Amino acid sequence: MESLVLLAVIGVVITSLGLLVLDNPRFLLGSMVLQYLFVFFLVSSLWPIGLAVVKLIVGWIVCSLIGSAYLHSESTREGEINNARNIFSALSAVVIWLIVFTISSQGIAILPLERPFIIAAGILIGMGILQLGSTTHLPRILFGLMTVLSGFEVFYAGLEQSVLVTGLLAIIYIIFGFMGWYMLNHNNHLVKA
Repeated sequence: MESLVLLAVIGVVITSLGLLVLDNPRFLLGSMVLQYLFVFFLVSSLWPIGLAVVKLIVGWIVCSLIGSAYLHSESTREGEINNARNIFSALSAVVIWLIVFTISSQGIAILPLERPFIIAAGILIGMGILQLGSTTHLPRILFGLMTVLSGFEVFYAGLEQSVLVTGLLAIIYIIFGFMGWYMLNHNNHLVKA
């Protein structure tokens, strides 16, 4: 189980970086889907498998909702690959990783979580906030919000095991998915008009 948690933490690091620097919409969606898989591995080591599967399925449903609108919208063409933005994003990600790895040793004393879960949750929240603050592109904003919520879920999974909160978070995710689907389709209709 330890190796699966370590693999999930490494996967969270890679997919969150991918969400920042990748420009291809299919790769962005693939990174988000993989990120939910790694969050599932983390949560399933703390919770019963049924509750963890709910998080995985809801995450994939939201990705499919956003992806169906995103891949058919005019906003898939962000323009040329921006190397300066990618370099800045990668350097910012490294700074966030260093901060999270440094703080995680003190987090063990405060939170009743093991260090890999603190690292994964901190990286997800930090990278999600970085993504929210560095773009005005609607799908990336939605992915940033979903990344921050995934980090919260990893934190919360180690603190409390509640079916009610799992259901409420699932409803919040579905609402985000439908809001994103609507906004992407609405923007697509405005561009065509």
